Amino acid sequence: MNDSLKIALACSGIGHINRGYEASVLEIFEATGDSRHEIRLFRGSRNEKRGEFCPTISRCSRLYNLPIFRRVSHYRRYWLENCLFCFFLVIRIAFKPVDVVFTPDHILADLLHRFQNFIPSRPSIIFSNGAPFENEFCKRFKYVHQKSKEHFHPEEAPNTRMFLIGNGFNTDLFRKSSDFDQNKVRRKYNLPPDKTIVLCLSALDAEHKRVDWIIDEVARLDGRFHLVLCGQEGPDTPRLKRHAEESDAECTFMKVPMTEVPQLLWASDIMVLGSLSEGFPRVIAEAMASETPILVHPHENARWILGEESRCFADMTISGALATKINQWMQGGEPTPQSVASNSEKIRREFTRSTVLPQYLAMFEQVGQDRHRERNS
Repeated sequence: MNDSLKIALACSGIGHINRGYEASVLEIFEATGDSRHEIRLFRGSRNEKRGEFCPTISRCSRLYNLPIFRRVSHYRRYWLENCLFCFFLVIRIAFKPVDVVFTPDHILADLLHRFQNFIPSRPSIIFSNGAPFENEFCKRFKYVHQKSKEHFHPEEAPNTRMFLIGNGFNTDLFRKSSDFDQNKVRRKYNLPPDKTIVLCLSALDAEHKRVDWIIDEVARLDGRFHLVLCGQEGPDTPRLKRHAEESDAECTFMKVPMTEVPQLLWASDIMVLGSLSEGFPRVIAEAMASETPILVHPHENARWILGEESRCFADMTISGALATKINQWMQGGEPTPQSVASNSEKIRREFTRSTVLPQYLAMFEQVGQDRHRERNS
């Protein structure tokens, strides 16, 4: 198909949530700026200047601090955010139609799928499964973008066309400059200059990210270690802060802009992630690109990104396993400069923007071709 496509990248959390699949959609938009296709970004926050604004009530809105709304669950907030966002998105694409809508918000994708025939131009919907959901949910969609190798099983959804494409990163942002001053950055964040910094870069969540488990593991270590918990706050955060105060772990809670993530990684000695499963965990790629040693659970997607033979795995289901691994690393052996450099090379070889961008464009074009054939048949 030689004609250019009109593609909408839609994500309600852009501007409210600065990590996860929200950041991934922004990166696709930035990387496709020179494409021959017309690619539009729709976001749910006035704070973000890129793209087109669709009014909504953010799941992070101060509205939910009011006593009458405090009992509204986090999921219900997300549902409401997406319903309102969908309403204004449909109005926008009614006046300026698109061929394809790409979204990682499962509620938005489901709403667009259900009312597809009532949307002018009836755009094809691509659900980007970043959560990720099992195929029982995904098979309701005609097109699914899987960024999780573990969930890429087209045979389980025979009427769905699946595309396996990982996240793409601007890895140059994570190249440490030769004049980087680690102590200066540690002072900036009030981190001890003489301690081994263990960084957990994730949402401050207990159920999925298992930040409480990370706190317990670092509490097993001696006083040479300092844990930094950096990420988006959520319903579990107050409980996690109490848990940290009651433990023997020396902790700092913080949140930094995305632009400061590289220097925080460079200022740390080890990056850890406590989740037992992930879609495409961007923190793994970021740690690899920044040449920061990393320890994660050996789920299938971590093995896909790091490599099956990587030494960067610790069984996070076993109490004490992470603490033991950290102690072993501090005594020498792994990680070697060679293994850290190998991680960096692997991420630059397989998951840079220039590597994955053609795959995203090929997906959009394949969906556009299908749509063109169906309309002409």
